[in-house]
Amino acid sequence: SMPFPWCRTLLEQLPKTDEVLLVEPHFRPLFGKDRDSWRALMPKIDIWAPSEDELIDFFDIEAKKEDVRDYLPWMRAVTDMGAKICLLKLGERGAMAYDRITDRTWHIPAYPSHVVDVTGCGDTFCGGFLSGYLRNMDIFEALAYGTVSASFCIDHYDSRGNFLIKEEDARARLRDFLAVTPESGCLL
Repeated sequence: SMPFPWCRTLLEQLPKTDEVLLVEPHFRPLFGKDRDSWRALMPKIDIWAPSEDELIDFFDIEAKKEDVRDYLPWMRAVTDMGAKICLLKLGERGAMAYDRITDRTWHIPAYPSHVVDVTGCGDTFCGGFLSGYLRNMDIFEALAYGTVSASFCIDHYDSRGNFLIKEEDARARLRDFLAVTPESGCLL
């Protein structure tokens, strides 16, 4: 996540490769005015990961608090611009991912956590998602990785504490989460 002028300069200079590129847009007022510039960059992006507020501002739409499925047309619009996956972070309501290739959408709940500080949770979610996705390109598993990663970030102050998490604790939390969150219940 970086201010758009920096992101645009970086993306314009990157060649399109077989590497997976996840971009988390940087929120700012009047974000939608950059829509045409984003449209030109989307074919280089594999996974575009806005927050709910960023998607709302980007398309100048109303918040869809009643049913997250109401965001699907906008997520598809992102992939119509060229990104393969639109990954939507919904805070306490979890996250959604739409895959253009398979035309499938998942909505995964947030990990039940005691909220201490949300600073860095979106970044941590994206890092966990990308780590899980790179394992075997499984979007549902990647969503679970992201959710579990963010759950460690949210339960303490200062995201530097994430570096102290033991791998066995993360794997145990992932197993527990997947045991009560089957993929079939997350497909929309």
